[in-house]
Amino acid sequence: MTTEPAEPSEESPTATRERRQRVRSALPVVFVVVLAVLTTGFLVAGGPVPDQNDAAERAAEGTPGAEADRQDGDGATSAPFETLRSAGAETDATGGNDGGASAAQPPKGIVGPNESGVNDTDGDGITDAAERDIYGTDPTDPDTDGDGYADGMEVACGGLLPGADPRHHDVFVEVDTVRGTHLDPAAVGRLRAAFADAPVDNPDGESGIALHVRRSDSGLPVNGSVDSGARPGDHNDLRDYRERYVDHGDSGYYYVLVTTEAAFRGDDYYAGSGVDGAAVVESFDSPKITSSLLMHELGHAFGLGPGEVGVDEETFDATDYRSVMNYNALYEVETYSDGSGDVGRDEWSFVAEDRYRPPVECEDDGTGGACATACVAGQ
Repeated sequence: MTTEPAEPSEESPTATRERRQRVRSALPVVFVVVLAVLTTGFLVAGGPVPDQNDAAERAAEGTPGAEADRQDGDGATSAPFETLRSAGAETDATGGNDGGASAAQPPKGIVGPNESGVNDTDGDGITDAAERDIYGTDPTDPDTDGDGYADGMEVACGGLLPGADPRHHDVFVEVDTVRGTHLDPAAVGRLRAAFADAPVDNPDGESGIALHVRRSDSGLPVNGSVDSGARPGDHNDLRDYRERYVDHGDSGYYYVLVTTEAAFRGDDYYAGSGVDGAAVVESFDSPKITSSLLMHELGHAFGLGPGEVGVDEETFDATDYRSVMNYNALYEVETYSDGSGDVGRDEWSFVAEDRYRPPVECEDDGTGGACATACVAGQ
């Protein structure tokens, strides 16, 4: 069982206004470093340390989804996964599909790649008839909702993708925590609610993105600050944890490590940093601050890099560029930009359509039919 982090003291650098001022004064220099990193092909960036003044925040603010989050807790290392859905409701492994898989009955209409005697036009692992009559998916499009998971996989792989819906955009994130810290369920509830409110259309007629946060290992060892870039030694960079502890690295999951102290290129002024597909963050007492920081670093994991105008900058105020990717809005808002304002970049559209997507290795046929049959065979 991981322990609650100690309350910040006057000596704690994350608790002092002086440290935040030092961070902000260093931003111009660090931004130059960030641009230099782009030449290596890595999208890496860090989030500055916030002020914390949230003694009454938990009691004063309603937190969507917090009750569902609290059911997963932080258990022993390698504790069973729990699924945390954007709407705050618990679901079974089928994601609510009438013809989906269950422990007693496999999903209806699942077929293997090039299986004879069946009609599966798009090769997603579901017969055309089942797509039309059971699931309401498009028999000519292997990924009806465009979330990167084939329809057949979302229907058949309830154990791997619990709560997935082939007609609603899903994003899956695996979270590990080091010893001495935890990820507040209230912060996760706020994060899921922010994604659920995204201005993203879905084939089911509802807007939003279903963010699934699956907790994995807790109480992991840590050796000082954890950097997003490679460094000598063990348990001090994101690569170490991805190589040793990721459980779904080949299944399209993003990876987040919650640690006591994050670093960016060896600089622990920062509270988080991210690369394509993964991020490392610190957790704070304030659910709002933690949620905003998580969203910022997930933005980097999605591919929103410091080469974009306004990202990791203080050029625009929060009204002109309302996004967690804007340092002047980070910790104040919990959203990406919708295309309005001076920047004019629709980051929600980028997340839904063009974000970096971790590999799904079972899709060796390019359509996902192999994923569906593999999941059914493994039941």
